[in-house]
Amino acid sequence: LGFNVFQRILILQGASQSGKSTFGKLAALLVGEENTAQLRTHLLHERFELGSYIGRTLLLGADVNPKFFLSPGAETLKALTGGDLMSAELKQGNARPTFYGTFNVIVATNDELKVKMQGDRDAWERRLVIVPFRHHVPAKRIRGFERLLVREEGSGIVNRALAAALDFLRAGEITLST
Repeated sequence: LGFNVFQRILILQGASQSGKSTFGKLAALLVGEENTAQLRTHLLHERFELGSYIGRTLLLGADVNPKFFLSPGAETLKALTGGDLMSAELKQGNARPTFYGTFNVIVATNDELKVKMQGDRDAWERRLVIVPFRHHVPAKRIRGFERLLVREEGSGIVNRALAAALDFLRAGEITLST
């Protein structure tokens, strides 16, 4: 959709080689790689990191460790997904552009993530959507599988994504099947 309507962070959690990274890469291809940035929570409190997100719509944390949400600056994720007005510092200038934290966020991990609640348990629980990925060893590993999928099934994937987005908007909430 280009913005995070329901202010959620999608966590893909499960065994290695279960398709989490492929899903994240496929999402980046769907929104455009130029609209995707790497999410590095340990740098969110550093100069220039937020500036690299301006003009992007998807923040992707690939293969993150269990302490990803414990990093200094990780609390900034609430603002990056919650629609907050933020400012960034850019290299090579004095400008401090403002932007709204409406980013879509996907985090892929093999481990159970720990979160520092800091007295804001409700906000974190409301934001985090955990999707478990079961371990299914592929019969044949295909490098760049996400690109192959887009090349051979791109229109079907886009149509399915659009149908899911409409369902999502109609429901007014994320609902996961068992």
